[in-house]
Amino acid sequence: MWRHSKTKEIKVVGSVDELLTMVRRSGNNYFLMRHGEAQSTVEGIINSDNSIENHLTEDGKIQVRANISKLKGKEKIDLIIASPLTRAHETAMLVQQELGLPDSSLMVDERLREIGSGIYNGKSLAEWMARFASTDERFATIPEGGESYMDVRRRVGDFLFEIERRYSGKKILIISHGSPLWILSAIAACEGPAVAVKREDMFGLAEIAETPFVPYPHNDDFELDLHRPYIDDIPLGNSLEGEWKRVPDVFDCWFESGSMPYASNHYPFKKENFNPKKLFGFMPKGYPADFIAEGLDQTRGWFYSLIVLGTALFGKSPYEHVIVNGLINASDGKKMSKRLKNYPDPLDLIDKYGVDSLRYYLLSSQLVRGEDLSFKEQGVEEVSKKLLMRLDNVVSFYELYANETARSSESTSALDRWIVSRLGELMKQTTEGFEKYELDAATRPLAAFIDDLSTWYLRRSRDRFKTDGEEKTRALSTLRYVLYILSHAMAPVMPFFSDELFGRVKEEGDVESVHLSRWPDAGNVDEQLLKDMKRVREIASRGLELREAANMKIRQPLAELKAKTLPADDELRAIIADELHVKKVSEDVSLSTDVWLDTELTPALKEEGIVRDIVRKIQGWRKEQNLQISDRAEYTLAATEEEKSAVEKNRTKIMEQTGLSALNIE
Repeated sequence: MWRHSKTKEIKVVGSVDELLTMVRRSGNNYFLMRHGEAQSTVEGIINSDNSIENHLTEDGKIQVRANISKLKGKEKIDLIIASPLTRAHETAMLVQQELGLPDSSLMVDERLREIGSGIYNGKSLAEWMARFASTDERFATIPEGGESYMDVRRRVGDFLFEIERRYSGKKILIISHGSPLWILSAIAACEGPAVAVKREDMFGLAEIAETPFVPYPHNDDFELDLHRPYIDDIPLGNSLEGEWKRVPDVFDCWFESGSMPYASNHYPFKKENFNPKKLFGFMPKGYPADFIAEGLDQTRGWFYSLIVLGTALFGKSPYEHVIVNGLINASDGKKMSKRLKNYPDPLDLIDKYGVDSLRYYLLSSQLVRGEDLSFKEQGVEEVSKKLLMRLDNVVSFYELYANETARSSESTSALDRWIVSRLGELMKQTTEGFEKYELDAATRPLAAFIDDLSTWYLRRSRDRFKTDGEEKTRALSTLRYVLYILSHAMAPVMPFFSDELFGRVKEEGDVESVHLSRWPDAGNVDEQLLKDMKRVREIASRGLELREAANMKIRQPLAELKAKTLPADDELRAIIADELHVKKVSEDVSLSTDVWLDTELTPALKEEGIVRDIVRKIQGWRKEQNLQISDRAEYTLAATEEEKSAVEKNRTKIMEQTGLSALNIE
């Protein structure tokens, strides 16, 4: 809180962004520019001082003139401040000439020099990169006689804040090197070292970028710090009139609960156990918590007191995210009661359906949104049957045909590409849900995906698994890949089944458990293919409805199906034809309905339908007799006149499809 020194008016600042809107500013505009190509750039060497002759190349000068020409007419630069190194100073003089500025407009500041490379000065960039492979390492490690990125951060931060204090209403062009510039831009954006690394490659040669900057309370490492004395060093003004002083008082609150994060470490009496400030760029252990979770009834108690004390004392919420659970009631909506025994025993539920089913039922419900849930055992049972049992059947089918085929997502088959895209869509939804701490949004997509995997992909691919050759290999490698990635998506929600699934499809060299594996990326998602397959399934569903209305069983081939719109992919059209058992699928934009089905039966179609019925009857008989695929059996068919005629014309075909040694008719 801040109080006006004369009127005593109080202003309560609710966020850092709000605070920055109230900070008194200079009115300066800042532009950052990297020097053009130098000889060291061409030769790939490190140069951090002027002991090595290192001028701009002719191409470097062209780069500078080309980029500064983009600035002409748009911004009137008042002041140029450059690194003292030759390549940066030469760039600054070129800019001064191009913009027609007086000599007095150009200044050199030692704090803008390149990062000190010490013993690596003059050596190859490859040697430097080999020694300091990661950006994090360059922040922490100082080469002999040189600097770390943190050293650079301190000097360029000192430069930026001093320039902000010294000048007012100026347009200032700062010319330096790659490392100082991206670190300076991160400081201007109020980013700490951990976040700043994403900017490392942002400045190309001679590149210019305008950089907004509002001074903020900071520590010696130029990290945002709302603690005293830093908070009191920032003058409030901007649109505010008069003098404002921060109110030194703190709130009175429920210390027993709200002080838990630091009181549990006996702070402030044992300060070595808890340091609310950042130390070498790292947050204190356990503060802030990544998330806290409690019931709805705690939001006005624990949650509130935590944040009041945490922000008042340390300028930061003691938790990053909150998961608020609603209340679980009996199936009739009434409060659960031991006396009434109006709820099932949780251990009995786990014995019947497994703990994963119970976890998914709860995590995918409105309970995790802070809403109440009327608990129904049928919901847990449904999860067990429709998700876990169905997925287990998919895995069992895979294992029936599995060989040493490695997992892969590179198949060009339309069905394979579709299920891989659906998997990518699932991973994207699941990842976003977890990152937002929206547990229902992270878990619910699993049900739809498992349904698609089982009832569409696997059903449409069954014949591919049963054949030998490239199609079987594609199907096996794709399904193994899908099950492997799916085990990761399921792991946080159904940890036991997911680990078993992972173990059934993992390959040599994989980690022991899915819970030790890295979270996979979503990968590429073919949005158009997803839309096209959705259209395929819509047409197939409508076609089945038309078959049923015409009393045409699915085994009876039909001549043609027409649709107003069809996917352009012939492979997708073939799926429609196979799903509906039609000879031809065509597009007709003049249709009065979305889908039209030709239900007129020719003698040839009737005969084909009879043959399919006979094949199905024989396959059913083989199953009853417990015959194996390799068993060649003799079968006698009690046939109608139509069936006799069909058998006589198609005997060889029927015997091949059913594995018979003889087919008799009576």
